[in-house]
Amino acid sequence: MWHRFVGLTSRSSSSHLLLKSIVEQCHVLHTGSVYRGRNDVASLSATLPRLLSALGRCRPVLLAVVGADALRGARWLPSKLPDNVKMIVTADEPSSSAIMAVLSSEDGPRAVRAPPASADEARGVLAACAATFSRTGAAAPPPEAHKALDKCTLPLYAKGSRIESQAKDGNRNRAGLKAECRIRVRLESVTGIEIKNSTGNRMESRDELGTGSESLCKEQMKKVRKRNSKKTARHTSKNCFVPSKQSAYRSAVAVAAIRGAGFEILAWQISLSAETFTELSEPETAPELVICEDLEGQLTQILVTTEAALGQEKVKTCLALITASRRGLDDTEILDILAHDELFRSEETYLPWAPASLFWPQLAALLAPWLAWEARGAARWRDAALAGVARDRYLADNDAAVRTTLVDYYEGKWFEENDPRMAGRLISQENKFSDEWYNTRKLDELPFQHYHLSKADPQSFANRPYFTDHTWIYDKVAATDCGHFLEDIALIHLDPLPEHIEVLKDFLETHSYALDYDHRQFYGLLRVTLEKRIRDGFELKSNICKQWLEVARNPPVPTFVPVNEGLVKLIESKEKREMSTDEGFDSKNYDLIVRLEKCGKYVVTVSTEREEICVWDTSTCRKVRTLLGVTHPINVVPIDQFRCVVLCRRELRVYDLDKGQFVVALKGVMNQKMPYYGLHDPQHLVALSRNRMYVNLMNIETGDCVTTFKAGEDRFLNSLLVSGDGRVLVCGDETQKPFPLLVWSLTSRKLLYDLRIPHHDFITSKAAITYEGSYVCVVSRELDEPGPNFIVVYDLQSGTLFKKWKPGCDTCALAISSADGCVLSGLADTRILVWDLVTGNCRVTLRGHTAAVSRLVLARAGGVLLSADERAHDLSVRLWDLHTGKLITVYTPPERITSCEVLCGGTLIPMALENYKELATLRLEGPLPEAVVGGQEADEPHYGDRDNDGKVFHLKDADQHC
Repeated sequence: MWHRFVGLTSRSSSSHLLLKSIVEQCHVLHTGSVYRGRNDVASLSATLPRLLSALGRCRPVLLAVVGADALRGARWLPSKLPDNVKMIVTADEPSSSAIMAVLSSEDGPRAVRAPPASADEARGVLAACAATFSRTGAAAPPPEAHKALDKCTLPLYAKGSRIESQAKDGNRNRAGLKAECRIRVRLESVTGIEIKNSTGNRMESRDELGTGSESLCKEQMKKVRKRNSKKTARHTSKNCFVPSKQSAYRSAVAVAAIRGAGFEILAWQISLSAETFTELSEPETAPELVICEDLEGQLTQILVTTEAALGQEKVKTCLALITASRRGLDDTEILDILAHDELFRSEETYLPWAPASLFWPQLAALLAPWLAWEARGAARWRDAALAGVARDRYLADNDAAVRTTLVDYYEGKWFEENDPRMAGRLISQENKFSDEWYNTRKLDELPFQHYHLSKADPQSFANRPYFTDHTWIYDKVAATDCGHFLEDIALIHLDPLPEHIEVLKDFLETHSYALDYDHRQFYGLLRVTLEKRIRDGFELKSNICKQWLEVARNPPVPTFVPVNEGLVKLIESKEKREMSTDEGFDSKNYDLIVRLEKCGKYVVTVSTEREEICVWDTSTCRKVRTLLGVTHPINVVPIDQFRCVVLCRRELRVYDLDKGQFVVALKGVMNQKMPYYGLHDPQHLVALSRNRMYVNLMNIETGDCVTTFKAGEDRFLNSLLVSGDGRVLVCGDETQKPFPLLVWSLTSRKLLYDLRIPHHDFITSKAAITYEGSYVCVVSRELDEPGPNFIVVYDLQSGTLFKKWKPGCDTCALAISSADGCVLSGLADTRILVWDLVTGNCRVTLRGHTAAVSRLVLARAGGVLLSADERAHDLSVRLWDLHTGKLITVYTPPERITSCEVLCGGTLIPMALENYKELATLRLEGPLPEAVVGGQEADEPHYGDRDNDGKVFHLKDADQHC
């Protein structure tokens, strides 16, 4: 069973977002992966019944949608449910008829009217609220409240009646309210003193002691309430006043002590502040309790009572801001805005805006039962009914003025004025605060406020920068997601939509998964969308779209752009498969991609099932050679630009890729499970023998065995690793305990070292060696301890243990770079660590993957790393700059990656994808980092003999044996 509360969070604030959330959860339950199809209501609506049907075949399913009356449209609700699936939809009376029309079926709609609460139940709600909201003990509700419940028994009405009855004790309890609300307000805003954390650093969040400190609030509120219940009588003759310079100074001294003190000192400081801001006198008469017979009237009385307690104009100003906001306002935003209002300023205080810092906590504490505080700290109305009453009361006559105030704040107008009296309450409101932190509140609120200000002119609203400026769109997608941007587009009520809005909507719906995964793909995918539109015969008429295309072809950030036009069709086929009822099977077209020596842009692909080896020009995604009929090719090791050694079943064969010819077959048969081999020099290679007891040195030209390397009798080798220059050979021995590493010199043909660690095993499937054979790194684990594995590095010049690194979790991938002097380890917690081979310290941590990587590929010249997860838990490939430790760019293909390589310093990335018959290539465009520019290689204009370009060679099996 799972449920959705409509409007509870931003992820369920609209019908579209709610549907997307339900489909994503169903897809994860059914397939174990996230939904990657098109993000529009039609596609999601078609996918939902299929997923529910599939889940119903496995288990009973109950889906509850609570508060569906808040949805503007719910046509996606299935009219007929599959077997074993039930759905509960709650709605109010006016909305029920429309929803029942959608849910109607042959048996008729199943509608159940919720029975009204009895008088006893209403009194129970009243008593429960009395105990919850009381701060000085649960006083008995007055008789007037009980009489009112006989006429209206709605739970919300009972809750409201209790709040109104609390108004009689409002002045008496005000001290407790203020002591409690001081926890919610930033002490910095009153004192003007910087608050630092326990390490002495400036707190990053402006509300570190605000609504984000809920755990602190809960612990301290109990102490404050208990203390203030004893002090109530002493505070009844005091009035609230703003702090003087002396009181501000006392608070500052206490704040400075908070850094090293515990909760008791903080509670004392809050208590001191409570005493400072308590009342000096009490009105002679308490407000009269007003009981209304209907819910709307009772909700209005909540606002009336609040205005009477704290001042009508002040309450109206503050609550109008909260009501007009899209998703509420947090403490900082409210204080910033109120500080610029003359109602909340005083020249008698040390800080002119100090009254605002006192008023908002009082209001928040008084209306605490009616305000909901989101995870990010924003206050908004808890009940839709009260929100509607507040909207009618506070926005009916000044809606434009309130929304203009919000626009001025989020556009940074006050910051530009730079009023010195507003020091501490000014924020520049850039779209982006740093490389990773965006001004989400501004990006979310401004389009919504301008929509209400431009309702009379939707055309001008559609042409605002929110839908035309590519930098704003980029920042909004980075800060939120495609669903929230589509929510902005839904505010444009034009038929037909302008061209740029139509393009933008199609772009976000088609590439929603990739953009939500990482926004850095924005310009590349925008270019794909616009160029596809041109290929489909639609001319770009809008100057906005033309400008977008020009920018996308010269992106301001490093961007991967697909070279293949066919990838667009692959995206479309993927969408159809997501909506299809047939499960189908995935096809693997290419098993391996290998880059060739001294050929910057050329790679070799191996297709075992089709018995095919191809040479590709990755800059054009074109086959320049094709060898058909190669017997079950599994692996390829290049000898030079044209020759390579191919593992065919259990035999090693040499082929000339330029001429498309079989050259020679090496003598002997490889081990079936461990067919390991590597290149020694252009004339020789080393290969693990069939029985795994020794290593053969083979002559490539004749196919004969030159010599063998053997460590001893009955020792079975389980790995083979050759340095890039072919001089050092490292093998693992699974027979000896502890598990040793055997190191041979292929030049002198002697065993150099027998490396082992007591009570440890080496996981030789995760090992790497430097090009010149100076260092070897391997993953190891302790035999007697269940802890995670770790990395050991040996200095092969001396045969000693150089470093042992324990990152705290299992290592899943390993690579070593001689050019950069580092070891790279992909961890199970998705991090990639870069270890310095000189100092032995962790140089940098690379973050961004959502699953552990299984493949780490270094550029030939170093400096650039390509990371990927070939198990498809994380579909994306990421390109990293090892010099700066920063991400260069990322790309999410539509299908699983089966193999990938990095060429020309990272400017070309060939990939083999499932269900795609061609080789996919990504080209890096935009401003290139120095690591990429320095790693680019000189390219040959053509591969080998120009006369053989594009030829297909058919090799007969009989001709491939000597």
